[in-house]
Amino acid sequence: MRAVLFPASGGQAVFDAGRILGFSLEQGSMDALMPGDIIGGTLTVRVYAPELSPRDWRGGALRLYAGGEAFGVYTIQSAEDTDIRGVYKLAAQDALSGRLEEAFGDPPEDPGSLAAYWAAWLGRAGVTSGSAVPEMEVESAPDWSDTSLRDAGSQIARAAGAYILPEYDGTVSLKPLNAPRVWEVSASECLSVKDGYRSFGPVGCLAMTDSDGETALSIGEGDAIVYEEDPLITDLAPAAANVLGAEYAKLEAEWAGRLGARPGDTLRLCGGKYTGRINRLTIAMDPEPRASAWCAVPEDSGGKALTRDGHVNASALVGRISGRMLEDGSVTLRKLDEALVTQPAVTALTEYLSALTDDQLKTDALAAAIRRAAQ
Repeated sequence: MRAVLFPASGGQAVFDAGRILGFSLEQGSMDALMPGDIIGGTLTVRVYAPELSPRDWRGGALRLYAGGEAFGVYTIQSAEDTDIRGVYKLAAQDALSGRLEEAFGDPPEDPGSLAAYWAAWLGRAGVTSGSAVPEMEVESAPDWSDTSLRDAGSQIARAAGAYILPEYDGTVSLKPLNAPRVWEVSASECLSVKDGYRSFGPVGCLAMTDSDGETALSIGEGDAIVYEEDPLITDLAPAAANVLGAEYAKLEAEWAGRLGARPGDTLRLCGGKYTGRINRLTIAMDPEPRASAWCAVPEDSGGKALTRDGHVNASALVGRISGRMLEDGSVTLRKLDEALVTQPAVTALTEYLSALTDDQLKTDALAAAIRRAAQ
């Protein structure tokens, strides 16, 4: 590991592996990755630097390297003493996140294209682009004088059918939703897997809406996910081209070794036995490298009653099922039990039992309460 400090007062200091005692980097959110999302990151580092004081760190910038690769540029927010003399615990956020609450300001000089808004947004956020933007005309310039860079960036990304990712080299990219990089983790690297594929995946996306709120384009399987209205959208085709085919599955995993995964990647475990789209990622070296990833499905999808491989998702079962409509062996007793024993059912039964007096606790009454709670 290696880190380069750029103090707010100027100059720089280099810390080699012997002085970087460990780090943890958390990126993304617990929600499924959607068009318009801006990936943020928070970094915690422990550094041995007895020659410095906390004021030398605060407000400075830190560039982190591990395993010979860059791991981003961060703005230091705090520096705390630890129990070990000369060791500081630094808390930092990626350089882009610190600018996102500033106002976008005046429209670009030539507000007729999405590319012009992207270029203006990059300039005002103080970053450079690591990607191209789809060609799209903007018919009427939105008033963004009081709009934050976060909201403006989200609207630009939604119009492009993409999300915004700060790259580790310091640039910022618009990443199409349907063109994820695949990050492979072998069975020998994998430490743990919590697979939700059978109940919650894969879920396709999306449903887009035009400016009148009418559904203009439905993509994929399962329940529709609303593609939020965006004042920049005059043509759905560019966004649709970057969204069509995007897919989600529910998965959590931890592995040891390589740390190069990013939010937005498709996580492929154990030769393809498990797959999911990373929305939340923690990478750490303390002292050995390890990573944890969370792959969620959009909340509005709710999962499918029947997944692609024929299994039943009990949480998606609503109402009653006619046995004559089911294929032999397609529904197991365990799945039906999961569907009936829901939190509302447990709550209703608990309330009933709490209200009973000794002379009311009869077998028939208890059985009737259980039946009502399970319906």
